Order: sequence, then structure tokens, then C-alpha cells
Amino acid sequence: MPFSIEFSHDVPPIGRKGHSPHVYEQEEVWHRIREAEGVRSLQPRSYSLLEKVLCGDSGISRRSFVLPDPLELFSMGAEELNNHYEREAPRLGVASLRKALDQAGVKASELDALFVCSCTGYLCPGLSSYLAEQAGLSKTAFLQDVNGFGCGAAIPMFRAAQGFLSANPGAVVATVAVEACSLAFFMNDEPGVLISTALFGDASASAIWSGAGRAREGQWQAGRFATQHEPAQREKIRFVNSGGF
Repeated sequence: MPFSIEFSHDVPPIGRKGHSPHVYEQEEVWHRIREAEGVRSLQPRSYSLLEKVLCGDSGISRRSFVLPDPLELFSMGAEELNNHYEREAPRLGVASLRKALDQAGVKASELDALFVCSCTGYLCPGLSSYLAEQAGLSKTAFLQDVNGFGCGAAIPMFRAAQGFLSANPGAVVATVAVEACSLAFFMNDEPGVLISTALFGDASASAIWSGAGRAREGQWQAGRFATQHEPAQREKIRFVNSGGF
């Protein structure tokens, strides 16, 4: 289903999603990982919670993984996981970006800027550099990575794109959200950790935006974006390295 958004006076074409080819029913995931050492070492209550979320009515029937077998994730260290992120996150992002460009009728070389958000891996230079290279953006296109915002990163990313378009009303920009959550697969006895591990899959979503100088009648629009930070809630959504992962 297409979507489009407007930044103040900016009118965009349409965004599309990209998914990993390895799709599992939630119960399939449970039956595949339940005997893994990282799962069997959980406290009985945690083990039951994980089973309940994966096999119960969570509202999520299936999800995507960038790797063909979720059991592999339990034998990988941080470096190997991030190496997979370096390969797979650009693939996911480019797939959704190309779909959005095709539907919007825009060539990658016509983009003036690319904004990318992700929190499930780390690359330096950032993921935007990989997407720009593989999609074929002009070398003069402005690139910006929005990192460290977790699940809500899309809104700060949109605000960054809004600022660019306000300063450059004739521009066309792309926003890409990419998450390879399976590569942040981690188990411990914290309920929040288990639930997030059991629910979040791998995918990417992209949108193409145009400034006020390129607005056309009939295009969809959306209003201004606002964000608010709540330091008191930070511990609930922290992404940390624990035990080498």
C-alpha cells in the first residue's frame, strides 16, 4: 500500500517496503530455536514467556530474517553479526529505495539527498554511503545517517529531511528506514528483551519527498512533525552490548 507525506509545504511521491527473502511463521521460529543453548539456559518463567509470545496471539503471524536459519544467530559473536549487517542492511535498503524510486518516477541520480535511519548495526562511514553507491546516487548528493534513536528514528529522520527541503525547496530527497533486528538477536531473562526479540523482524521502508518548488496538484501531503525526548524513559528502550553481544 503506497503512502506519502508532506513536510510543511513539501509534497512527496510514494514509499514502498523491502523485505528479507527468509520468512518464518512465528511457531516455526520457536520450534527451530527452543533447544538452542541460549534458550534452554533461560529461567523457566522466561522460557515460557518466549514460547507464549512466539506461539500465542501476538498479532504477528510471521516475520523475515536476513539469514536463512535463525538458529545460526546463537553461534555468532558481535563482529560476525555486524559483518552480516554490513552486507544485508544495504541489500534491504536498496531494494526498498529502488521500489520507491520506480513508483515515484524518479531516477536515483536525480536525488539531491538521502537520509537513512537504523539502530541494529553500526557502520562507519554510515549505511547511507552504501545505499548511495549501490543505488547509483550522484556523488554530490547530501548523505545523512540518523543513528541512536531506536524504534522512533523515522520521525527525527523526517525532520532532518524537512530541514533540507525547507532550505532547498526545489530538491528531491529519499528517506530510508532499515532494520536487521535478527542480527541484534539476544536472550536473557528480562521480559522486555525477550518480547522484543520475539516480535521484531528484518525489513526496510523508503519514501521519496519533493520540496515546495516541485509541488503538483493532487499529490498527497502531510503536516509538520514534532518530537519530544523523555530521559526518564531511556532505560526502557536502551540498546546495549552485553556478554560480548
